[in-house]
Amino acid sequence: MLHDKEIRVCLIEDDEEDYILTKGYLREVTHRRYKLEWADTFEKGLEAIKTGTYDAYLVDYRLGGATGVELIKNALEDGSNAPLILLTGLGTPEIDDMAMKVGAADYLIKSNINAETLDRSIRYSINQYRLLQEVKALHAESEQRVTERTWELAGAINELEKTNRNLMEEMAAGKKAREEKEKSQKLYFTIGENYPNGFIAVFNKDMEYVFMEGRLLDDLGMNKAEWVGKRFGEYFSPVEIANMEQSLHTAFHGHRKAFELVFHGRTLQSYALPLLESDGHIEQVMVVTQDITERKKAIEEISNALDKEKILNELKSRFVSMASHEFRTPLGTILSSVSLIGKYNAPGDDEKREKHIARIKSAVANLTGILNDFLSLSKLEEGKTSNTPHPVNLPEICAEVVEEIQVTAKTGQEIHLENKGELSEINIDRQILKNILINLTSNAIKYSPENKPVFVFTEVTKKNLVIRVTDQGIGIPIEDQKHLFESFFRAGNVTNIQGTGLGLNIVKRYVDLLGGDIDFISVPDQGTTFCIELDLEKLKNPETIW
Repeated sequence: MLHDKEIRVCLIEDDEEDYILTKGYLREVTHRRYKLEWADTFEKGLEAIKTGTYDAYLVDYRLGGATGVELIKNALEDGSNAPLILLTGLGTPEIDDMAMKVGAADYLIKSNINAETLDRSIRYSINQYRLLQEVKALHAESEQRVTERTWELAGAINELEKTNRNLMEEMAAGKKAREEKEKSQKLYFTIGENYPNGFIAVFNKDMEYVFMEGRLLDDLGMNKAEWVGKRFGEYFSPVEIANMEQSLHTAFHGHRKAFELVFHGRTLQSYALPLLESDGHIEQVMVVTQDITERKKAIEEISNALDKEKILNELKSRFVSMASHEFRTPLGTILSSVSLIGKYNAPGDDEKREKHIARIKSAVANLTGILNDFLSLSKLEEGKTSNTPHPVNLPEICAEVVEEIQVTAKTGQEIHLENKGELSEINIDRQILKNILINLTSNAIKYSPENKPVFVFTEVTKKNLVIRVTDQGIGIPIEDQKHLFESFFRAGNVTNIQGTGLGLNIVKRYVDLLGGDIDFISVPDQGTTFCIELDLEKLKNPETIW
């Protein structure tokens, strides 16, 4: 495990100050032991990589007249045996794309690096690299096993071909021919009975089974007596039948052919092999089949784990980058206001103190909102958010939310609430409904200018609950609308407005939990309307949602 041994890291960087900073960050990591060494030129960096003595490499983007991207490309072409992490002082989508295409294990912006992010990137890169090596090793092992099995089968098939030729040559001598035929059948039987995790079958030119034997037949529920004398077309799908016919035709023309098919949920790998007669004709084809279900499942699981690791690593990197930016502003506001409050001690300074106290309250509210988003997302990801409906008064909840949110409104912003419908009481999870209304209404206020109203509308029909929240704000750019419900996504026109990029993703997850639908209409610089439609029957009986 990574924490059981010293992790050797090589920094390829032409700036000694960055080496000193990186060394300091790694010393701050107390729960793992790092040893950092330094290569200060492109050439020395390549030589360090060729030694293969490091667990990971940190590569600066600028290396004299060359770039870290070029170094990573050269190192991977030379067979680098450890992950390479690209460092850059200026994060751009172009550098990010180049790092990904060239094969960098991760990509870090220097201004966002601290002990925690550096430790996490190195650990995840090493783990990701090890997973990749395991997939490659498993693939190589699988190929080796197939090769070995093919050679074994080739020997058996050569023996079968030899026996078959002898049998045809001795057909004139009836008794001896029968004996040879029995010998051939026994050889078929012996091979099939002892073939591990598989079976063999022999086909005639009519594509009919003439012989079957093997341990796998019982596991697959294949009764030999029922199959022999019949065509395989009675047991497989049209696509698999076409695949098998093509493979058998290839074998009847003297060539071996490998193919896969699925039977009763099991993946089978087969080899069609021609059986030559003494005169060179091919009257029969042997098909050797092996169950590779577990092997394919293992490879798929490792591949999926690697994909999930990459996604998780990307999400965590985006989270660290976003959190470091979003926390810095309100914390800076609190620090400066606290420092200034101490200077306003005179009797006439009350207004100035109140101004800074209000700034502190606003900053704390921003931090609370960010933490609430993270907590909500964490609970949803872990499946800890339950949908527990109870009878609630819809107008009362809406009024409660509007009262809470109105205090955060800008100058001249009014929230207009309208509830329609014959029913005021519905069955729904109170907290989930409240969280949805708070998120959408807060967004409407945040992205609207002063003196622009926000409208909250609900309607209860016989079957549905409809919720609409409308603002007259900045709207959502057309090119960003398809990404709106993704985690950490923020539209291109909100860079100067605080936010985590999680609010709408959380709302979408809540709506899914309630079995409903969410949609929106938005026109840039004119406003946005979000519409949620919930089925009252599903709200009452959440077990019907899934």
